[in-house]
Amino acid sequence: MPLLNALTKIEIRASDGTSLSAHYNPSELSVETSASWRATPTPAGEKAPPRQFIGTNARTIGMTLLFDDSWMGLGALVGGLFGGSVQDKVNQLMDWTNPTATSIASKTPNPPTLTVFWGGHTKLAFNVYLASVKATYKEFNFTGEPSRASVVCSFTEVPMTSGPQNPTSGTIPGRRSHLMTAGDSLHSVAQREYGKPALWRGIAAASGIDDPFRVPIGTSVLIPPREDAELLS
Repeated sequence: MPLLNALTKIEIRASDGTSLSAHYNPSELSVETSASWRATPTPAGEKAPPRQFIGTNARTIGMTLLFDDSWMGLGALVGGLFGGSVQDKVNQLMDWTNPTATSIASKTPNPPTLTVFWGGHTKLAFNVYLASVKATYKEFNFTGEPSRASVVCSFTEVPMTSGPQNPTSGTIPGRRSHLMTAGDSLHSVAQREYGKPALWRGIAAASGIDDPFRVPIGTSVLIPPREDAELLS
């Protein structure tokens, strides 16, 4: 492993403003993807039917994070001085599987999207959501607080869009679509969806719209979660 990766701790930043840094870097990081194909067999067919490529599935990223403050002696009591106790770290990961307060308020419940950074370069940076998390507590201090935990995490990639997508062909999780009708504008859509017309820029960016002031009737635009719209605006 390059020296930079060995010294730079893995960091996870969420679209709701929260973040987490590992105590130790994982010893392994798995990245998996797959392709989907479709075939329609016929009863009288003597050979396998031809297959049609449907698309490439989102990458999944797996890692095991180790949190350990047992060397401090007081463990969780002073863990905050070092970026949070073991329990704080585990709770943060668990929280990222729940809808954010902002998304619930905007009636589009959705957990935050996450960006995983490792090594200070883009080759090991992923935009994801937390698909599953399993914590195993391995040691406790004299107060009964966890002082060591191994946490298995599975993330699913959230690809960035480069243009409008067919809403029935697999939009990004947490994003809905809206069909523009007479009288609609991106400003009015943003006002209706978020209560803030200034977020029209987030809708335009998510939908790959070059001229936001001339969106034809019948255009399908993507409605990202409010956190994403704020970041894109």
